[in-house]
Amino acid sequence: MVQLPAQLPSLSRRAALISALGLALPRQAAAQESNIGPGTGFGRAMERLGDRLLATGLANPAGNHLLSPWSIQAALGLLALGARGRTEAELVQLLAGLRGDRKQLVTALRGARFAMQRATSDAARLRRGETGWARLDRGFLPEWQELAGEALNTRGRRVDFGGDRAVPAINAWAARETNGMIPRIVDELPRETDFVLTSAIHFEGRWANPFDPTLTSPMPFRTAAGAASDVPMMRGEFDLAYGSAGAGHAVRLPYAGGRMALWVMTAERAENSTSYVQTLRQQGVTAYLRTIPFRVQRVQATLPRFSFGGGADMLPALNANGFANLLGGSADLRGITGRTTAVSAVLHQARIGVDERGTVAAAATAVIASRSMRLDIAEFTADRPFAFVLGVANPFLPLFVGHVGDAANARA
Repeated sequence: MVQLPAQLPSLSRRAALISALGLALPRQAAAQESNIGPGTGFGRAMERLGDRLLATGLANPAGNHLLSPWSIQAALGLLALGARGRTEAELVQLLAGLRGDRKQLVTALRGARFAMQRATSDAARLRRGETGWARLDRGFLPEWQELAGEALNTRGRRVDFGGDRAVPAINAWAARETNGMIPRIVDELPRETDFVLTSAIHFEGRWANPFDPTLTSPMPFRTAAGAASDVPMMRGEFDLAYGSAGAGHAVRLPYAGGRMALWVMTAERAENSTSYVQTLRQQGVTAYLRTIPFRVQRVQATLPRFSFGGGADMLPALNANGFANLLGGSADLRGITGRTTAVSAVLHQARIGVDERGTVAAAATAVIASRSMRLDIAEFTADRPFAFVLGVANPFLPLFVGHVGDAANARA
């Protein structure tokens, strides 16, 4: 399996990509699962969050971008469980697509947690965890701890934010929950930190039909600007769900067990890559994915080996997408520790790696608060900028979303 860290190449031909990952289900059974289902209110809220945050990165179509909507949404969900008044109602609406209170958010978070458990198998292992960290002199309120436990099986801890053990403790937790893929999520914490809410996710899955390593060979990957560099492309031919919409097309690449998949989408013609990326930015990657009518057919697929990661403070992007009044000083978050607090950072790290055998991916988030188709063989070529969604198939939950604009800088 891929060894992270490295960087992630992109896909080659539409056919090659599709076939390379293969589908071990009969065509009729696969057809029933090929299209994106309606999902849940919480899942659709995850889609919107991922689309909006990824759009910020797509302003640079030559870059490689990755984030986990689940990790961010789960951490913000823990925050919302302590919200009150208007802050509570608006956070529940944004995070779960519901008009209600934190009790309904608990139900939505618990439902998503159970869906992820059902999607997990020996061949596609999904692990997640959430934890709250509070000041030594002021722990979490009992009601918040009860709600967090019911929603995400979360336990609160106490640490000394004024000492030198808090940062190592949080980073050790992130490393353990992500199997070492995210060894560090925070660099420092201000002494006035009131609490930190963390969420982590780790996935390791084998393809339903693995690539034959002997067929992997160098092929040129072209950026939106037209620059080309050779990257290792995996190739194969399989029965896969394939579809097209507008100037783009996509393929569904299932993991063994059939409950999780990687959806990959790119422009059908390389010269349309720039405009296609702008379409994804404006419409949203998962929103675009929902417009595609998939059907199972024979596909010759080409997919590069890739591995990359990155991280940033997501607070500015969240504030620009409707969260500004819900995370700042005007927000009512007193139900967490009893104090008036404001979110000072939403730190997020994510990594993904894809090779002939399968995929490994992980992400961690820390919310820091301080006071104050055709029936013949199709061809899918990802030798140009492409986007991807890794998630649970039913109900659809986009656990990771990303974009590869330069595969030469995303080498496995």
